[in-house]
Formats: sequence, structure tokens, C-alpha cells
Amino acid sequence: MRKRLFITSLLFSILVSSFAQHDRNIDRFGRDKDDKITSGGLLVSADVNSLWIHKFYGFNSTPSLGVSLGGFIDFKVTRGFVIESNLILNHETTRFSDGGEIGRMTTDGMILNFVFSKVWTMKNNGLWYLGAGPYTEFVLHCKTKFGNDTFDPYNQLVGTGQNGENIFALSNNNSGLCLKTTYEFPFHLQLFLYGSMSISDIIGFNHNEKQFIRPYRCSIGVAYRFR
Repeated sequence: MRKRLFITSLLFSILVSSFAQHDRNIDRFGRDKDDKITSGGLLVSADVNSLWIHKFYGFNSTPSLGVSLGGFIDFKVTRGFVIESNLILNHETTRFSDGGEIGRMTTDGMILNFVFSKVWTMKNNGLWYLGAGPYTEFVLHCKTKFGNDTFDPYNQLVGTGQNGENIFALSNNNSGLCLKTTYEFPFHLQLFLYGSMSISDIIGFNHNEKQFIRPYRCSIGVAYRFR
């Protein structure tokens, strides 16, 4: 009887210990404590970008190619939800016309965004991310050639505001919304699609309230996550 009681107590102790160990490895968000809550990597992409020119009759913009490179940092909120931040440097060319002359604007810029993503684990242990969030972009350098003129519309002074501030032809900052979907292989290589649309108008001078110019972009790229 004592032997049977001893064996029963031993098995019970092992079982309780096993559950306690399991609980210690899982935090209150359901994340494995051995997993890194933050991780990051590098990315590169090919871009198609253009300007949405609205109500400026005769003016239009055609999609052009660009390239981006940068890095990302992820914060794992839960097993199925991640906040991703990207810092991206881009080089792009935008073509536009007034119905006759063709202009070419080459810019170098920087993008900072935050993507709030739902994460699914696939059967092969790959990960699929789908998310959206805000972004802001800064134009660091621009060279525009239109006809025989070469200028930088982001530094072209066109007037002063009520408080004496300088007003330029175009604003060198725009902000909006972005969408991103990513597939990550078990060996941490990623393939992604990215799209963004500005909700801010980059025209600096006085204009009709129905007129605006908004940059937009679509990208396809690869990334690698370091663990």
C-alpha cells in the first residue's frame, strides 16, 4: 500500500512539475519566453512610383521605376500580431508632362513607417504577414529637368506665409497610409509586396481647394530577418 501511494505521489509530482515548467515558458500574451520579442533585418525592393495630379488640367504623371533599401524592426505583441517599423532610403524618377513638354524629376528620399500586422503560421512553418499603418516620407534631394530648365521644386521659393515663413513650390514631406503583405520562409528569407498613398497634399503655393498632388508607390522586394 505504501509503495503504491509513493508511486502515485511521484507521478503526480512529475505531472505538476511538467505543467509548471510549461507555464514558466509561456508569458501572458501566449508567447514563448525563449522567442525574441524584437527582431529585425534588411530589405531591398524595386518600386513603381508616380504622382496623383488632380484638377491641374493638362498636367499628368506616368509611373516610373525606382529602388529602395533599408532595414526593419519587429515587435512581437502576441504570437499572431506584430508591429513592424521600416526605415527606407529610396531613389526614384518621376515623369510628368503639361500636354507638351515632358519633365523628369529625380529624387532621393527617406521613408519611416509602422505596419500593424496579423501573422499566420503556414503548414511548412513559414509565416504570412498582412498589415497596414501610417508612413511619412521626406525628400532629401531632388533634381528636376523640364524643357531647358533644371531646378528643385522642393527648394523653389514661391512666396512667404502669414507668419513670414518661406513657401516652396512643393512640400518635401508627405504622409499617408501603407499596406504590406509578406511571406517568410522557415530560413528567414522574406518576399513582400508594399503599397502606399499619400493623404497629404504636397503643393506649397495657393491653389484651388479641389486641386492636389499626392505621391503613391508600389513595391516588390526581398528581405532577410536576423535572429
